[in-house]
Amino acid sequence: MDNTANLGLPFIVSGQAQKHVTHNDALKTLDAVVQLVLVNVQVDTPTQTPTEGDAFGVGDMPTAQWAGKAGQIAVWQDGAWRFITPSDGWCAVCLADDSLRVFKNGSWQDVVSQSVEALEILGINATGDVTNRFALASDASLFSHLTGDHRLKINKADSIDTASLHFQTDFNSHAEIGLTGNNNLSVRVSSDGTNWRDAMSVDADTGRVGIGVSEPAYNLEIDGAVGLTGAPLFVMANTGVSGTGQRFALRMYSRDSDTDLDNLVTLDMSVANTASGDETAEFRIWTTSQGNALMCARFQAGLRIGAPAGGDRGAGTINAQAIYDDNALLSCYVFDQALDGEIDDSKWDARTPDVMRPIKLMPSEGEEPGFITEKGRHAPMRQFKSRIRSAYDPLTLDGYARHWREKRHLTSMPNETHYDPEAGLSAGEWIQRLIETVEIQAVLIETLNQRTKYMSP
Repeated sequence: MDNTANLGLPFIVSGQAQKHVTHNDALKTLDAVVQLVLVNVQVDTPTQTPTEGDAFGVGDMPTAQWAGKAGQIAVWQDGAWRFITPSDGWCAVCLADDSLRVFKNGSWQDVVSQSVEALEILGINATGDVTNRFALASDASLFSHLTGDHRLKINKADSIDTASLHFQTDFNSHAEIGLTGNNNLSVRVSSDGTNWRDAMSVDADTGRVGIGVSEPAYNLEIDGAVGLTGAPLFVMANTGVSGTGQRFALRMYSRDSDTDLDNLVTLDMSVANTASGDETAEFRIWTTSQGNALMCARFQAGLRIGAPAGGDRGAGTINAQAIYDDNALLSCYVFDQALDGEIDDSKWDARTPDVMRPIKLMPSEGEEPGFITEKGRHAPMRQFKSRIRSAYDPLTLDGYARHWREKRHLTSMPNETHYDPEAGLSAGEWIQRLIETVEIQAVLIETLNQRTKYMSP
């Protein structure tokens, strides 16, 4: 063997002439590769102004004087390029980027980047394992931006897998946030780390939020079963301020643009001091249309609707500026029958408002709440009309009297048998029945007047 196995240095053989030549050549090789420093790596074109001892890692497509020397080390010695073939495992410092390089598979690879990228387990002040391949023990950790933004990504293989963050106490999980078994964002909690309760979910397709609901059908859906038995479903509170002026508000609105409010509904609770110095709370409903705020209702001890005189009337009362009721229908059909001898059904049905009834009280997911319009029918008129020319004809003195004597109630009023004191009648229906009674009695009074006005005194 004429050369050494690792560096390929020539041996001086016995009886060799010009031994100093062989010896000096070996020294030059040692000078080039021991404590190897490369000006740069992956260089294909020789520099025009090399300095004695400069060494380069030749690239894959060398040119000029380096042609045919791909992957070798080019060293400038004695005014010429000397080429040395490295072996896998040789190390060098690259001055161009201050990196430590190792020669492997025909190129000079960055030792630090290659070692970090190839790490299967990394522990920083902690010990990693095959499950927790990266472990860190620290009071804090910082992930900072490089140029502006910064995103932390947790990736999973399939939608049925889990990508989440766990929050633990003494290595026992009590909260989890992430994609758990699907692509919806979930928040789960556990008291023991084994039994989990779904607290909140956000649907990935619709953005709908569910509290205690895994697949919310509305923009916000809350399942009351999440709360404790007997406890309120949810509580909204403002505890930062006390005394007069404290206020909590919930607002619902639509916009014409990003800055202009079209319609606004505000539910708020305010606290004020009474004359005696005690605090009193008031719940209010406001509406705003085209920027004009309108007070709709106030709940204190009683209910105030609008801005009625007299303020609150006490517990269980309603004080309103006006009350309108669809059941307060006209009853002038009494006079049509008395004067014309007949009643036109279509005339009075036309004066009856149509009824809007919901198709579904709770529409299914993707459905819009719908209503069906039922044509208004004047039921009181038809009931009155059915008694005409009967034994209980309300427009005859005998029929009217026979009705209250036998049935023990006026013809327009409910009787004991069919009246439900719990359900009662609406104010509008009471008004309609009373007006009909007055009009019937007006006709009967005129009947009596006609009978008696020509009688001798």
